[in-house]
This record gives sequence, structure tokens and C-alpha cells, in this order.
Amino acid sequence: SQNSEKVRKLVLYAPAYAYAAHTNLGAGSAFQDKRAPTQFNYAQGAYRLGSKAGNDGRWDGEIPVADKSSFREEGVRDAFALEALKTDPTSESRTPPSLRAPNGVMEDSFMQATGRRIWNASSIYVPTLVIAGEFDTWSFPEDRELLMRDLTNAPVKKSVVIKNATHFVLFEKPRFQFFDEILGFIKAAP
Repeated sequence: SQNSEKVRKLVLYAPAYAYAAHTNLGAGSAFQDKRAPTQFNYAQGAYRLGSKAGNDGRWDGEIPVADKSSFREEGVRDAFALEALKTDPTSESRTPPSLRAPNGVMEDSFMQATGRRIWNASSIYVPTLVIAGEFDTWSFPEDRELLMRDLTNAPVKKSVVIKNATHFVLFEKPRFQFFDEILGFIKAAP
């Protein structure tokens, strides 16, 4: 990339890359301009609002079993929602309380998910780890496969899928495997 000399190793967590059938990010998603279907919906403004109910629904929706406690400990979902709301000092000024989340990442993801890459993995020249949860709906297996294919200049490339985990793997039962994979990759000899 443009600054490879400043990066020794790269970890890409749940990357959306080039899979063009993302219904939650690309065409057909809430981020599509309905009047110009190939365009991002800029009318949404600079940020979107995320409530506890919205976040709970997203997380629960990624867990493919009825017993959500098989993926996370009791109380984690509520604790995460409470802490997330604290990141926005205006969250309590709305009913229900909600945090402002920048839409820039959604615009970038929309472009990626509609076949307009904003970056190409062949420009990466450092060892790279691609890691995601098995049931992550942000980063599809096809994204990671295309990304691994395009990492042609990375001297080392490794792809890891954490079993029984979602996009919220950082807060789920297999989180220590996730952390160990990242730490092991970073500490390994170049």
C-alpha cells in the first residue's frame, strides 16, 4: 500500500471486500438510493442512529440457534448495549436512547458490495491475517475468499474463521480463540 513501510503486519477483522450480493450492505439494502439504485443514499445524512433494540436484533439475528446463551454469557448483550450508548454523549437525548454511528463506513461498504472497490488487496505488501466469525453477516465467506485471492503481494497471508461466532465475536464465548489468533499472528516471526 501507500504506507507499507509504516505497517509491519496487518489484521483485517470481518472485511467486506468484493462480494456483490450483500443484501445488507449493497443493492437492495437501506443504503441504496431508491431513485438511483446504483448510488449510495446520501439523504440518510452523515450518521445513522443505533438503539439497543436495533443492536440486539442484529446480534440475535446472526446467531443461528434459538438458545443465544450458547454463543454468549448471560448479561453480555445488555452490558454491550449500555457501554455502546455511553460512547455518544447525546444518546440519552433521544427516545429510545440511541448512538450516532458515522455513515462513512456504510458508504465505503456499499461501494465495495456493488462492485466498486475502493481498495485492492494486491496493494498490500505486508503479512496479513483475515479473521471473522463463522456467522458474521458483514463479511461473507466470498469476501474473504476474494480477498485472499487478491493478496498477491503479501509475503504471508492467513485466513481464520472462528467457529460458532458472529460479527460480535469480541464479546462471545470463542473470543479468546479470536484474541489468541491475532496475538499469535502479530508475535510470529515475519
